[in-house]
Amino acid sequence: MRRLFTCLNLDKIRLILLVIVTLTGNQLLGQINQWEVTTLIEPSAGYIKFDHDGNENFYLFDNYGEKIYLDNSSALKGSNYCKILSNGYWSVYKDSKYHIYDQSMNFIETINYSGNYYIDIHDMNILPNGHYILICVENRTMDLSKIVDGGQENATVIGAHLIEVDKDGNVYWTWSSFDHYKITDITDEIDLTQPVVPFTHANSVTTDLDGNILLSCRNLDEITKINKETGAIIWRMGGSACKNNEFLFLNDTIDGFFGFSHQHSLVVLPNGNFLLYDNGTMKPNQYSRAVEYAVNQNTKVVTKVWDCSESSNGYYSSKGSVQRLENGNTLINWGEDKITEVRPDNSIAFEMRSKVYFPVYRAFRYITKMNAVGKDISAPGIYDFNDSKYKTNIKIDVKSLVGKSYAMVEKHNYSPSRQSFSVNNFSKILPYRWVFSKRGISSVLGEISINLDSINYNGDRRKLTIYGRTSEAMGSFDELTTNYDESNNILKANFNTLGEFIIGSNELDKPVIVSPVNDSQMPIKDGVLRWNRIKGAIAYRIEVAEESNFEKRRIDTTVSDSDFFIYELLNLKTKYYWRVAGLNSKDTSEWSDYGTFITKIAPPRLVEPLNESRGLLKSVTFKWNRISDLSTYWIQIAKQEDFSDIYYEKKNISDTTFNYSVDENYRIYYWRICSIEGADTSYWSKPNNFITIMSSPEVITPSDKQINVPINDGVIRWNDVTGSTSYIIQVSKNINFTENIIDEIVSANEFKYKKLEPFQNYWLRIKAFNPLDSSDWSNSISFITELAKPQLSVPDNGADEVEIGSDIVWNKVNNAEYYHLQISLSDKFESILFEVDSISTEIFKEWDTPKNTKVFWRVKAHKENFESDWSEVWSFSTETGLYLSTPILTAPSDMSHDIGRSGTLNWKRVKNADGYILWVSKSELFEDFVINDSNVIEESYNYKDFEYDSTYYWVVKAYNQSKESRWSRVYSFKVKSAINIEDFNSEEEMIIYPQPAASYFIIKSNSETERTYLEIINPIGEIIMKKNLNFSDNESSVINTTGFNNGLYFIKLTNNSESKIYKLLIFK
Repeated sequence: MRRLFTCLNLDKIRLILLVIVTLTGNQLLGQINQWEVTTLIEPSAGYIKFDHDGNENFYLFDNYGEKIYLDNSSALKGSNYCKILSNGYWSVYKDSKYHIYDQSMNFIETINYSGNYYIDIHDMNILPNGHYILICVENRTMDLSKIVDGGQENATVIGAHLIEVDKDGNVYWTWSSFDHYKITDITDEIDLTQPVVPFTHANSVTTDLDGNILLSCRNLDEITKINKETGAIIWRMGGSACKNNEFLFLNDTIDGFFGFSHQHSLVVLPNGNFLLYDNGTMKPNQYSRAVEYAVNQNTKVVTKVWDCSESSNGYYSSKGSVQRLENGNTLINWGEDKITEVRPDNSIAFEMRSKVYFPVYRAFRYITKMNAVGKDISAPGIYDFNDSKYKTNIKIDVKSLVGKSYAMVEKHNYSPSRQSFSVNNFSKILPYRWVFSKRGISSVLGEISINLDSINYNGDRRKLTIYGRTSEAMGSFDELTTNYDESNNILKANFNTLGEFIIGSNELDKPVIVSPVNDSQMPIKDGVLRWNRIKGAIAYRIEVAEESNFEKRRIDTTVSDSDFFIYELLNLKTKYYWRVAGLNSKDTSEWSDYGTFITKIAPPRLVEPLNESRGLLKSVTFKWNRISDLSTYWIQIAKQEDFSDIYYEKKNISDTTFNYSVDENYRIYYWRICSIEGADTSYWSKPNNFITIMSSPEVITPSDKQINVPINDGVIRWNDVTGSTSYIIQVSKNINFTENIIDEIVSANEFKYKKLEPFQNYWLRIKAFNPLDSSDWSNSISFITELAKPQLSVPDNGADEVEIGSDIVWNKVNNAEYYHLQISLSDKFESILFEVDSISTEIFKEWDTPKNTKVFWRVKAHKENFESDWSEVWSFSTETGLYLSTPILTAPSDMSHDIGRSGTLNWKRVKNADGYILWVSKSELFEDFVINDSNVIEESYNYKDFEYDSTYYWVVKAYNQSKESRWSRVYSFKVKSAINIEDFNSEEEMIIYPQPAASYFIIKSNSETERTYLEIINPIGEIIMKKNLNFSDNESSVINTTGFNNGLYFIKLTNNSESKIYKLLIFK
């Protein structure tokens, strides 16, 4: 069972709580926008308000998941634990006090309690008499050593103290948990041996319908009803873990546990039922839920009428709250990361989640800073969604209806935060939105009327339009056919669904022309006139005339939603006036101020290469459109955008195509054209630019046709290509590069490969590129790799006592024709002792070096002009004449079974050995010895009478007059078992052993018997041996069973006409 408090004194606990508040609150405040609404299906009206530690501002959340009505004022800064009391005022906890505000967040009063107890943040409430009931924290020092084993003599016990006060802090009634509860009432989860004991953990206080007090104590798993007049406990209610429950729970037992545990947020419903958040901490299988109970306080019977859990394993150990909403839904705060609104059938109407860990103490949905009115809609007719308390300004005239619903209309004093429209013919959206919830209605047609008396708008109300969409926060707004009743100041529109409605203004502002600048020169054709797009316009009317009064218009046309117009052909050397106006379905804007321009010969329109073309060859074809048959053209090519350095130019080009080769790869060039017609020259065309292709890389190493290219850890290099950020390198086994061994992208101009196949022909190519361009592939080159290098085999690396002239061995290299061997005194091969370069096999003997010398050797493979790299360098030391190798044991083989009790141990002869040391032990660690003989001369040793069914371990070491070898590897063997057959009994007249027998068995007589007749019978009943035995001179007889097969035999012994049968097992 978890312990909630460890050995901490109260000051340390307060310090930890302060750190938690600081870290949790301040860090998470920047993450509040991490909340998102994941389900929104016509929830109850209102905004979400939740509490969390460290909250710095007052704010609400709407159904979009947006933070609204943020209040950064100093009065509310640092406020948290906010809720609306039954009198409609906000209670706000700040600076260890509760402050009261109206719903416009105007300050009303502060509850100035300054007694001996500090106010608990968990809950407070207003009483029917207008006083406040506060939960306060009461700490007492208690000697718990006399109550529980291990209890502290000076334990700090944290209890609850209820206080009734007025706004001035006058106390009218108090109640202490220490006077009415015992410390042992707490649940078994709380450790009473700690220095600080959380006694009650009171987290909710309210009044029952009869005016008495209901108190929820988490650490007691209990709801207590308290007589408001006397302070006496009326009754105590709790689940299985509560030690003072007085109620019978019906319909609420799971896994043997009834009721609730470690609960929060007790609510008394209008029908007297209790609604609470059940954390479920003490349940065998922990899960959390919202639960509603019908409580018969007379019979003390509790019946569960509804509950809702996230899932069978959705468990939250702390925090959490519930709220029953106006439409019958229930808002559930699970305690962290998620707030859910469910309908009575537990379907989800609303859910918001945090993308990060975010503990939430309480959450509410309040109708505040908005208006909301509900009506039952069951038949066609007029429905007015305004009452004495709330004004939505909405009436609807239902013409046809399928279904029925308790419909709620909400009026919000701001426009939607997420908007999309099927048409954009409005100039602005008014700061209002109306939301209908109409669950149960599948089809509805009618007329919506919005009274504009309380709508703040100073424009032309005839140019207002209602827009609607089927659901709040989802889908696009459609324009509704709207009419304005000027006499009643009402906006009306037909609807075919109820969802979210807004009002848009179709009044258009005056456009502003942008270009050309007044009196600028413009071409006689294809000139562009530009203006600023105005919001709400769906089209524009353009006029061009030769006089400023626009009586003789050369152009009068309309273009759809656009901010420019291209005219076709005007007169040369003429001054023109032009203007533009915006249009939509309800308005035409004022004309813009007019602009002026003067026409001249037009420049050509550039055709090829397209602007910002990339990867062009250095040989470029330039193309442009023809102006007239009389025109010639002037081309300029530059390397700077401002044409300050003309790289090339040519005049009097009669064609509209021109070829020219530029000089650099991956270079940006700019080009432009002007027209010439007689003495008139147009202005320059708008320049185009292009970038030539990057040059292809040139491979530096390996060179083309190179042989003996390294197969391991080789490097491929090429030149650095201007403009390249990366390179593609391909190495293939064929010239078509369809079987690529390497296909990599690198940023440097070299590539280090790990391994290629030996004696293999490869092809290599490289391409340069950057995110926008690439070069052509480089020229392909081929190369052949070296032979595989030999792998050395014998003698072992670092070997000692290697005989001069003994085998030197390495592995065979494919395709090798001969080998080159070097033996040196140094691993750098600076002092060669022996060398031969034409060895045709992989074994070489005819080598000679001094004795007792450490040498190094290596081998290289050859084939014609091909060779391998040198092998690894190995070393060995030549023989000294007295070297002793490690003995090799031969018999019995290691881990042998069924070995005889007597036998021979054998090992191989060790050269230069004078003798051997033999150890035999029944311990693998040789902690004691069966044999310890240091004078063994031969390579064998006879043992006898080892124990049946026993494992023996043995090792051998060789020695001579100057040194000892290493110990051999440890071998083991197991002596065969002597199985006792049931007839074997030392008190029998005859004893037969060993059991099982192999090549013989012994019959022993416990009495002198001159004659005994022996018969041996095989398993199929055949007598296979008959023999007379005489025990007068010797009490034992040995019977040879060499020719017997393995199996069970029967021994029949007859003496003085009495016979007895024995069993014998033969196992060889």
